[in-house]
Amino acid sequence: MSDQKTQRTMLDHLVSEAAYLIRESVARPQKTVVAQEEGSRSEVLAHLIREAGATDDLIPASVSSGNSGRKSCLVSEGGLPPEGPLLFGTDGQSSKRIFPMAYWSDSQVELFREPGADTCQQLLKVCVVGIAGRDSLVAKLLEGSLVIEKGKSPVGHLVTPTRQIALMSSADTGSQDLSFLSTSAVADIVLLVLAADGGLTTRERRHLLTAALLGVPHILVAVDGMDRVEYQPLAYQNIEAEIELIASSFEIKSLSIIPVSALDGDNILASSARMPWFEGRDLLSHLDSVNVATFHNPGGDLRLPVQWVKGRLIMGRIASGSTKVGDTLCHLPSGEMLVVKTLKLGARGVETAFAGDSIALTFEKDPEVVRGELLVDPKSLPNRSSEIDAILIWLSHEPQKEDTTYLVHHGSREVKAHVSEVVSILSTESLAWQNGHSLRRHDIGRVQVTTAEPLFFDSASSIRSMGVFAVLDAETSAVLGVGIMRGPVVRTVDVTSTAERLVGKHVVKDPTLVPKEARQKSYGHRAAVLWFTGLSGSGKSTVAKAVEKRLYDRRCHTLFLDGDNVRTGLSGDLGFTQEDRTESTRRVAELAALAYEQGQIVICSFISGTADARDFVRSLLDQGDYLEFFVNCPLEVCRSRDPKKLYERADAGELLSFSGVSLPYEAPENPDLELRSDQFEVDILADRVLDLLEQRQVLKRVSH
Repeated sequence: MSDQKTQRTMLDHLVSEAAYLIRESVARPQKTVVAQEEGSRSEVLAHLIREAGATDDLIPASVSSGNSGRKSCLVSEGGLPPEGPLLFGTDGQSSKRIFPMAYWSDSQVELFREPGADTCQQLLKVCVVGIAGRDSLVAKLLEGSLVIEKGKSPVGHLVTPTRQIALMSSADTGSQDLSFLSTSAVADIVLLVLAADGGLTTRERRHLLTAALLGVPHILVAVDGMDRVEYQPLAYQNIEAEIELIASSFEIKSLSIIPVSALDGDNILASSARMPWFEGRDLLSHLDSVNVATFHNPGGDLRLPVQWVKGRLIMGRIASGSTKVGDTLCHLPSGEMLVVKTLKLGARGVETAFAGDSIALTFEKDPEVVRGELLVDPKSLPNRSSEIDAILIWLSHEPQKEDTTYLVHHGSREVKAHVSEVVSILSTESLAWQNGHSLRRHDIGRVQVTTAEPLFFDSASSIRSMGVFAVLDAETSAVLGVGIMRGPVVRTVDVTSTAERLVGKHVVKDPTLVPKEARQKSYGHRAAVLWFTGLSGSGKSTVAKAVEKRLYDRRCHTLFLDGDNVRTGLSGDLGFTQEDRTESTRRVAELAALAYEQGQIVICSFISGTADARDFVRSLLDQGDYLEFFVNCPLEVCRSRDPKKLYERADAGELLSFSGVSLPYEAPENPDLELRSDQFEVDILADRVLDLLEQRQVLKRVSH
């Protein structure tokens, strides 16, 4: 393991992408097949299959199909568009075909066949889209190549002294939008070709918006046909203004607009003297020098989706960041910490692996890891949620339906899901978000997606490949839409200090066969929630426990809850921020309400330092069945009783959300009973509580 390179060559990138596609074709349950190559490409493909570890799982189509345990390759048909690694659905009828060498030029194939050969050239993938003049423009660009060669149709290769540029054209068919999405999702640049005398069409606006939403690092617009408008700047400037408005509204990371003429070659291979008013670079110079972020994020947080497990080897392509031998990684969802023992890139061992690398790794101990799980840096964790706020681009002729179960393909996982809400739909003309309830073909909607199992993800704006998903038909795996993750769904309760009752959208409350009234009659007392509030150290739990003992002695059915016992389980995942305290109160209130419905007397002892939190508890119960007891004690007395040194730690700044010190405590204005724990013994205070319960007819009065 002597490889210390911090950057991968162009060939390393191509091999890693091919390995990813080959492994994906083997791992997927759907009929996904690798298209067989011809000539020297066939030899390289066979080698790539071996390096990917798929020799035992993938066989050529010419071999007898008697071995049902292995998938076969297909002989490729001419003219098939390359399909990128984002959308692993099908058209709903045929098998999904993957071309692991789709972007390889002949020189790259030969480079692979020469042992020890290397290159410092950068590979730049350009998704070319647009109907007007696109093919003519690509043909002119290729005239500027140092080497004339073609890749698999429809990919052209432009070779400059510093770069090899793959010009990937999306298909001009009814599935153009799907082809564009698949291609642009792996592109470094989207090159959108527009007509100078036609302006932005609806489709071209949609392509521009889609590229922006997908987070394509750079968008390049070629305004073609300047010869048809006599090279006058007005037509260009009108299109430029419209595009810049879209760019400002959707935070396009990097944008360039160049006026060109594919017919006469103006501003394609060299600057045009017929457009002196344009001060920018020509198209070839721009492609050769533009600085774009790579598809993967080498300096970001480590994200390694597990693609395939074979024996001790765990395989996948690093989506972001890097890892090295000896690193400790966190396995999700288990949370287990694993130490990297070995790393392999293809057939060779490496010390370090970077974003974009398809690797096989082992750990110091053998973990229980399966496809679809995730390995990450334990110091930087992703989002985890089954409710996702997303932008969804709908492609299907059939409208999206709320009550339909789909599949969400994210990373290397597929889970059942449904679109739980369409928040709004984007008007591609006005760029305004408008009300809507269902997405139709070509709609771009802000939605909430609910998945059957939680997904681990990042926003598309932070880690591109970890923030994009495909929506598939649950039966055919046909691609219906593509989503861009913004983050977990956030509700009012998540950003305010007021608790809010959370009710499942499709849940109907199911009462028991024994009503609360029957239980109360059997128990001999009324159901109620006794809520003891006060500062830490006020003695509220001491009084509450004394009340519970008296109720037990009277054979009452009770449940006791306080901060310490709920923090051992029910709220064990929460901290002590104001937000977490509010959530803990909400959970306790819901539990108390359930026990109350069972006819019990629930005794709760919590600081519950805001009136809103206590009012929320009251709102869940019948009027008069919530009784509030304010255990009042001066702050200095509470400090003197401080057995856990909490006040001391709060004063030192160790506890940033501590009621009475760093957080205000809102004392009840009209409690049912005020208990001065600094003036009276516990027994006296407990007796007063029992007296009140008799007065309010929670308990039957007994003679003393």
